[in-house]
Amino acid sequence: MLLVVKTKEPSADEQGSISLFSTDGKPAGVLPLKPGSAVLAAAGSRIFVRAADGTLEAMRRDGVAEALAPTPSALTGIGGLVASPDGTRWLWGSQTPDATAQSIYLGGDGLVTRKLATFPYPTVLDAYAWTSDGIFLDSLPMDYFGYRPFNTTFGAFGGVRRLDPVSGSIQSVATSPQCVFSDEAVDGSTACFPTLAGYLVPTRHAVHIVTSSGKVTDLSLAVPRFNYVGDAYFSPDGSILTVTGATGVGDNSPESGNANPKPEEYGTDLVQTADGSIRRFGPAGTRPAMGTQSWLPDGRLVLWRPDSVGGTPGLYVLDPHGTGQGVEIEVSGKPIGYLTS
Repeated sequence: MLLVVKTKEPSADEQGSISLFSTDGKPAGVLPLKPGSAVLAAAGSRIFVRAADGTLEAMRRDGVAEALAPTPSALTGIGGLVASPDGTRWLWGSQTPDATAQSIYLGGDGLVTRKLATFPYPTVLDAYAWTSDGIFLDSLPMDYFGYRPFNTTFGAFGGVRRLDPVSGSIQSVATSPQCVFSDEAVDGSTACFPTLAGYLVPTRHAVHIVTSSGKVTDLSLAVPRFNYVGDAYFSPDGSILTVTGATGVGDNSPESGNANPKPEEYGTDLVQTADGSIRRFGPAGTRPAMGTQSWLPDGRLVLWRPDSVGGTPGLYVLDPHGTGQGVEIEVSGKPIGYLTS
């Protein structure tokens, strides 16, 4: 298994780079990124990349590239991309040229790329996550904007949906009312962050665990450690849930007017889903590294200290059932996901 880190952002004129690391911390290669390209996801044996002309490509660990969606501008607009855990199928959203709707497309090995559905303004559905438990679509306004430090959805706006890639059917995912979806466990429980009506981001220092039968466990979180909350992800067996807090969010932005800006400070806690007990975990200033992929299939958890938050940037591959000690990888850049082959 290899961790994928974008170590240099490509510009319009200069190439960037991707670095690969084994989970024991050993470097496993560096791949170039063409000028104007963007890394979208990593899964199976593929690193998914949007080329400068909007086409979809994949890179493998040996540097070999393949064209996946050769139609130019296939990934324009709001659209994001998610891939199946084995990297053999991929789904993305693409805004229509007149910006009045969003379409969802599915491609994959042995499949003819097809449009599954189109959702009109003012609310559209876009790709959020593809896990072993299903494909999740995020409901968001067409004109969404603003800085979001975490990978939470806009689920309070109109609800998160689950997509069946075979039938194309879409069903709502149950959370508690006005709660921003973050992840679903193998037993059907969901994790979400409560908010107030009309708000698109969490407005309480709390996380909800909602069972498939509708039972809600409301867990309060400490402040100021959890002034801003996000990144609630279940372990593969569903027994542990990450929850991450941040202070100083937006204090460094030009719009903040802060005369003494300080870097954002992250911290991650682990919730035992059986009894709701919470404990701090991992080095200071770290957060889950790669969305739902932060949990590796073997139950280890990958945390990340970003470049801008103080301390040495890097990744930590940790055993959450032990003392929290593990492998440290000193690397500057943004983690994207992992390759299994």
